[in-house]
Amino acid sequence: MLMASSRLPAAAALLTLLLPVAPAADLPRKVPDFTFNMVDGKPLKLSQYKGHPLVVAFILTSCPHCQNAVKVLGKLQTEYGPRGLQVLASAIEQDA
Repeated sequence: MLMASSRLPAAAALLTLLLPVAPAADLPRKVPDFTFNMVDGKPLKLSQYKGHPLVVAFILTSCPHCQNAVKVLGKLQTEYGPRGLQVLASAIEQDA
């Protein structure tokens, strides 16, 4: 049986062989114009934030990890919002 430490060099060698043939990422990628339906029924399009840093989080309101992520994102919005950051969170449950 091979030990994990002896597998690492083989994995690294395999990656160096495969990486040159991997296609380069075309960055920045164009974001599709996704539309959120707001609670008041008005649509909100991602295109209105073009050229600005944007974080979109899809959350479950009953998920403790999602609740913690929203707290962190709220702090980031408070700190970096004046510099252009916009955080959007969308609850994905039925009737959320």
